[in-house]
Amino acid sequence: MKHLLFFLVLASELVFTQKCYVESITGSVRAQIGTNERWTEIQEGIELPPYSTVSTEKNSSAVLVKGNTKFTLKESAAVTVNNIKKMSVDDLLLALAMEDMLNAPRKKDDAKSKSTQIYGELNKEEKTNSVSNTEFGLMRLNGAKQLGESGFRESAIVAAKETYRKYPETKKIISYRIYFANLLYEKGLYEEAYSEFDSFKNLAMSEKEKTEISSKMDMLNKKLINK
Repeated sequence: MKHLLFFLVLASELVFTQKCYVESITGSVRAQIGTNERWTEIQEGIELPPYSTVSTEKNSSAVLVKGNTKFTLKESAAVTVNNIKKMSVDDLLLALAMEDMLNAPRKKDDAKSKSTQIYGELNKEEKTNSVSNTEFGLMRLNGAKQLGESGFRESAIVAAKETYRKYPETKKIISYRIYFANLLYEKGLYEEAYSEFDSFKNLAMSEKEKTEISSKMDMLNKKLINK
């Protein structure tokens, strides 16, 4: 089953490994190009191969074009160009299953190398020299949220899950957890949404956030019972 899942994810990734180019830039924008771990200041017109990661500083932005898709990465955010894509719900479920596997306890160290073969950039060092791991994790969440706000909701969920796995401290940022859980709800993935809400309901949060989560879980519970 694991081998089949790896194969399906690999096949899905190959479909979306289009190159991307930078249409315009405002301010300071850096990128890890391809699988290169070095951060480089980039200019307009540069082509970015799959798995490149782009990051923007404060008061900066970049317009990225990939095939017929255009995406604006706003300030203080980071995104992997391979996440700039439209996905079906089935593709999303497959990617979530892959994330569950990557999060599962492993007995052998070679599990990491196997996942690297499929995801490439997902296991390289990503943080910039000027920010901490936690700060860069927040930049990745900002990028994921911007994907969701630009209509790439399935990709946004996957990008958020990747960030939670690689930067565990970001799991404590409740506003983002609620945002991405709501995306699951909007996509009709009620079991996944319920599980997500349930996983962070005991985190520190405001009374308003507690009420929102409780209300959404009650609603989801009813939907699942009547399913």
